[in-house]
Amino acid sequence: MKRFFVMLLVVMLFGVGCSAQELKTIPACRAYRDAWVTSTDEDTAHLTVKGLLHRADQMMVCGKDIDANPLKAGMTHEEALNEAIRNLGYATVALAYNQEAFNRAAWFIENKHLTHEFITDDENGRIRRGGK
Repeated sequence: MKRFFVMLLVVMLFGVGCSAQELKTIPACRAYRDAWVTSTDEDTAHLTVKGLLHRADQMMVCGKDIDANPLKAGMTHEEALNEAIRNLGYATVALAYNQEAFNRAAWFIENKHLTHEFITDDENGRIRRGGK
């Protein structure tokens, strides 16, 4: 429990609204990951789609670029296993945030009766990330 509060304090000090590029250290990434693992249900209920995607991007950058090799020489089998399991948190949190954003977008498309238009534009290559 003490570790959680320390991680939460680190997240608060770094600022929740920072961009993926601002998370540049392994300790910062791990603090965000561990805090957001515990708050994923609350976050997915209250964050905007943009906020969800932003956090998912942060976790992907951390897991892929910053904390990609969490295992160190000299770790015991148990330490290595625990670290590998914790490292899965990046993907787990990113997936939860992206899935919620996707579900909301799909709901919006369906409820605005845009499904046919979306499928047609997608098949014709008109829908790309960033509007390209």
